[in-house]
Amino acid sequence: MAKNKNKLNINWDWIIFIISCLLLVVWFILFFVYLWCCFCGCVFGYNIWAFKHGIVNEKIKKILIILIKIRKEKQNEGKYESL
Repeated sequence: MAKNKNKLNINWDWIIFIISCLLLVVWFILFFVYLWCCFCGCVFGYNIWAFKHGIVNEKIKKILIILIKIRKEKQNEGKYESL
């Protein structure tokens, strides 16, 4: 005569639906971040992918190369000053 009752009265269909929706949203966010990094070249702050595939035009490439050189020089100055 003992019935198997769900004491918390949880509707598992809604919980599974909400979890699947959240996973889908996370997947879309990660997918669009991946696309942003690939096509806009924001991988680690450098246009690595865009350089390799020639998407960035030459003027932007030159400016970015100069900025990268300046950044490396500043890092090297900081290392030698501490010695």
